[in-house]
Amino acid sequence: MNVGQSLWNIIRRNKGIIIFLSLVGFSIAVWSIYVQANDDGVIEGRVVDQNGNGIANAEVLLQKKGYDILDEPVVTSTDEKGYFRYEDVPMLEFVISAEKAGYRTEGDRVSYHRYFMRHNFELPSPLRLFKEEDQ
Repeated sequence: MNVGQSLWNIIRRNKGIIIFLSLVGFSIAVWSIYVQANDDGVIEGRVVDQNGNGIANAEVLLQKKGYDILDEPVVTSTDEKGYFRYEDVPMLEFVISAEKAGYRTEGDRVSYHRYFMRHNFELPSPLRLFKEEDQ
């Protein structure tokens, strides 16, 4: 039996293991490509009123989530359409809230967990504020 035939017999006998390891390797490669394409540390979203209209110049407060949130929040403001964007944020878990004079919040801060450190993240739903005269 020659070397080529011996190698072919080994491959045939271990076909399942080879396929499994190939799939694992492929999955790791795809995940690595995804991470490299989405690791800018961006967190973005929108602040809206009760009617879904963007609120300009609202303050958005971002804090690292922990047992006790003692860190000072990182603050940014929304643009004229209510959008905000943080860049280069290394937090894996964070809480976020918005505020503006003349508005009240519906509840407490919202908590999120990203897939990996510095994962680009868009809030799945906007932060809502309610005009105080609409109580």
